[in-house]
Amino acid sequence: MKTVYRLVAVLIVLLGVIHVSLAPVFRGRLDLAGMWFLSGGLMLIFLGLLNLARSGSPVALARWAAFVADVLGLAFLVGLVPLAPLRQNPQVTVAIALTSAAAVFSLRRL
Repeated sequence: MKTVYRLVAVLIVLLGVIHVSLAPVFRGRLDLAGMWFLSGGLMLIFLGLLNLARSGSPVALARWAAFVADVLGLAFLVGLVPLAPLRQNPQVTVAIALTSAAAVFSLRRL
């Protein structure tokens, strides 16, 4: 299970890196809208890194910090559903699935 948790965390980081790298393509310049687009990718990177750190730590504080971050990230992603047509933005569905899995794994004792 720890290996699957780490894989989920790495996939979240990779999704965030792809999102950040596509910011110039979709936004062209770093105006306010571009910075918000960029921040979504950064959120995914930080969330994935926190879950990677959690996967190597049995400490209860790490477990709860990762869980709270996962729930907050999941709330943000679910909030995107009415704003982003999911057919045109399948990464939202993928991010929701990965973050949901990370939230479940973050609560488990390692």
